[in-house]
Amino acid sequence: MAPAGPQPPAGATTRPKLEARGSARVDGGRLSSVVNLVKRYGKPVIDKVEPRGNFSRFRALESRIGEWRMDAAYRRHNVLMFCTAMLGLVVAIAELQLSWSFNHHVVTTSQVVVDRTLRETIMKSVVSLSTLVLVGQLYKLHSMFAHEKKLVWGPTFQMRYWTTETMLKAAVEFAVLAVHPPPYTGSYVLEVTTFCMFLRFYLFVRVVRDHSTVYRTRKLIVEQHFKSTPAPNFNWWLSTQIIFSHAPDVAILAFCVWSIVVFSLTTHMSEREENPETFTLVNSTWYVYTAFLTLDFEEYIVETAAARVITCVIIIAGIVLNTLVVVAILDNITLDSKGKVALAYVYRTKAHDALRTAAGTYIVTWVRWKQARYRLLTSIEWTQYLLKVTRAMETMRRARYKKKLTDHSLGDPVLDKLQSLDAGVMKIWNKFHVDGLGPISQADVILIDRRHNDAARTRSSWPIHFDDKPPQISTSAPTGLRPTVAASVEQLVEQVVSVQHHQELVQEQNKVMIAALQQLISSS
Repeated sequence: MAPAGPQPPAGATTRPKLEARGSARVDGGRLSSVVNLVKRYGKPVIDKVEPRGNFSRFRALESRIGEWRMDAAYRRHNVLMFCTAMLGLVVAIAELQLSWSFNHHVVTTSQVVVDRTLRETIMKSVVSLSTLVLVGQLYKLHSMFAHEKKLVWGPTFQMRYWTTETMLKAAVEFAVLAVHPPPYTGSYVLEVTTFCMFLRFYLFVRVVRDHSTVYRTRKLIVEQHFKSTPAPNFNWWLSTQIIFSHAPDVAILAFCVWSIVVFSLTTHMSEREENPETFTLVNSTWYVYTAFLTLDFEEYIVETAAARVITCVIIIAGIVLNTLVVVAILDNITLDSKGKVALAYVYRTKAHDALRTAAGTYIVTWVRWKQARYRLLTSIEWTQYLLKVTRAMETMRRARYKKKLTDHSLGDPVLDKLQSLDAGVMKIWNKFHVDGLGPISQADVILIDRRHNDAARTRSSWPIHFDDKPPQISTSAPTGLRPTVAASVEQLVEQVVSVQHHQELVQEQNKVMIAALQQLISSS
C-alpha cells in the first residue's frame, strides 16, 4: 500500500519527515504559543495550533483586543526586529563613512585597494545578512498574526488573515525593510540605500506600543469600562497620545534628540561630497538645530537635492515640535475645576464692585443735581449737571448689564449648589416614596411575615386563648366578655407590629436618603 501524503519527486533524496507542531499550553492563566515553520519539499507549512482548554468565553473579548496571552512573544519579537534593523543601519553608516574617508584622505595603492574592496564586501555582506534575517523576522511576525487570528476565531469561523489590504501593507513593509546596499555596488547605491534605511525607525513605534501601560492592560480596561460599549483602538497612536499626556516634557525631549541626531547625520552625509569643509558633523548639527527651530540664520546653504529634501522634512518636524510645545503649555497652565471656580468668583466680584461704584456715583450726582435746582444757575451750569447725571446713569446701566451677563455666563455657585441639591432630593424622593410609602421589596415581605409569626407565637404563650373553648379562668368576670377582649388585644398587637414595622421602614429610607444626599454633596 502506498503511503499517504505527498511523495518526493523522482531522483530526490528522501528526507525524514519533520512534524511541525505549535504547542499551546495554559500556565497560570497565560497562553504561550510557539509557531514553527518547517519546509516540506520546498513548501512552508504551518500546522494548526489548538489550545488545550476551552477559551470560547473569551472569544468576544479576543475579537476586540486580540490574543493578549501572546503579548510577551510579540514584545520579544518586535524588540529583536528593531535591534536587527538598527544593526544593519549602523554598519551601513560606518561603511559609508569609511569609504568617504578612504576616497579623500588615503593614498591609493594596489594593496590598499584590495583591502578596501575586501572591507566593503565584508561590511555589505553583513548588512545583507542582517536584512535577510530582518525579512525572515517580518515573515514570522505575520505568521504569528495569522496564528493569532486562528486562535481568536477558532476552527468554526473560516477567517482569513491574508486579505487584499493585509497583503498590500505587508508588501510595502517588506519593500521598506528589504532596502540595503548589496555587495559589489558603487558608492552612489550605498549612499541612497543608507538614506532609505533610516525608514526602519518605524519599528520603534511598535516597541513603544508593546511596552506601554495602556496596551498591556487593555484587557482590564475593556472589561471594566467598555464591556457593553465600543472600546478605543489600542494601537501605537493611542499609546503615543497617552505617553504625551502623561509626560509631555519627556516626549518632546525625546522627539527633539532623535530628530537632531538623525537629520544631522543625513545632512552631513548628503553634503560632505559638495561641501566637505562647511558641512562637518558639528556644523551640520548646528544647521539642523536652527532649521528645526525655524530660526533661519542663513549661515549655511545646502546645495544637493537630497539635502534640500531633508531640509524640507526638518522644517515640517519643527512645525510639529512647535505645535507640541504649545499643546503641552496649554495643558499645564489651563485652569482645573477649582481654578475655574476661583476665576468665576473674581469676575463676579469685579462686576459687583463696578456696579456698586457706578451706583454710588449716580446717587451722588443725582443728589447734587437735586440740590442745584434750588440755586440760581445759568443754562450752561444746569446743562452740565444734567449731563453728569445722564452720564452716571449710563455708566450704572452698563455696569448692571455687565453684571447680568457675568451672572448668566458664570452662574451663582450658591444657587447652583442649591439647585443641584434640590434636584437630588427630588430624585431620591421620587425613588423612595411611591403612594406615600417606600417601595416594599421581597425582603420586606419576608420580614413582615417573620415578625407576624413571632407575634402570633408570642400571643400563643399568653393566658388568653383564641380557640372555640376558652380555658376556665378563676375570676369573677363574666365569660362573655373574654372573646371581645381577646379580639381587641389581637387587633392592638397587629397595629403595634404594623406601626413598628412602618417606623423601621421609614428609618431605613431616611438613612438611605441621608447617605444619598451626602454622596451628592461630596460629588458636587
